[in-house]
Amino acid sequence: MNLRPLSLLIFLVLFWSATLQAQEDNPLDFKDQSKRVGLEVGFSSVYQSGSYAAGCEIFEKGAGLNVLIAAAYDQEFGGDFRFEALLGYQGRSIASRFNTREPISLATETLPVTAQVDFENFGEAHFSYLFLQPGVKFYPFKSLYAGAGISANYLLGASTQYRKDIISRTVELPELGLSEVFYSEDQSSDPYSMVYASETRDDASSFTLDGVLMLGAEFYVGPTVATPIESGQKKKLAIGPRLQYIIPFMNALSDGERAISLGAFQFLVGFRYEL
Repeated sequence: MNLRPLSLLIFLVLFWSATLQAQEDNPLDFKDQSKRVGLEVGFSSVYQSGSYAAGCEIFEKGAGLNVLIAAAYDQEFGGDFRFEALLGYQGRSIASRFNTREPISLATETLPVTAQVDFENFGEAHFSYLFLQPGVKFYPFKSLYAGAGISANYLLGASTQYRKDIISRTVELPELGLSEVFYSEDQSSDPYSMVYASETRDDASSFTLDGVLMLGAEFYVGPTVATPIESGQKKKLAIGPRLQYIIPFMNALSDGERAISLGAFQFLVGFRYEL
């Protein structure tokens, strides 16, 4: 059993707790400021920059939709500003495809002949990360904010896979007429699709950093609750959407000849409860 992800998660939680405790012990900081805990869930539209190898092909364009989930903490400081930290899991997998026309030797009743056959090539690169994202949010209006931060990503796993499908399943051969093109049974269970074994990528970066730009809104909902610090009552549960733009600072994978980095547009829905 691989204990590295678990040990790192424990370290990050302890580090986060110690940091928050240190803030509480500082008399100049946030004793009477609003503190909230919550959750962020949503999707990442991931895109690649650069190229990667899968099977016997090179893929230069790719994108994919991935899931993100994170625990959240934020705290007021300096009026309209909030410090925030997210700790969670995110996938950053992409799928790529392109067509090729290749000369293929076909067996006939007489002699082997060469035909031009069209193929569709599919590549997949799968990445998953444990991430910590500290940042600062500014609220120019009560329900709207903009912010920026850094995402530190610890790799949980990386792999690539290649598939090659036959598009032109029949070809016209000189003097032989129309002939069928297919994979033999000992090559593939599907006569028109060859799926190669998944490859674990040891050349993937175990740690990456990203810049994060965010824009969001939040609205307080639910019953009002009496507060000891402020007179009157207030709602404690906030819900709202957020858009994030991820700017990669480091390559996700580099094999010496080629490399890719993974940017993303993220749509999240957040929940915050004021302590």
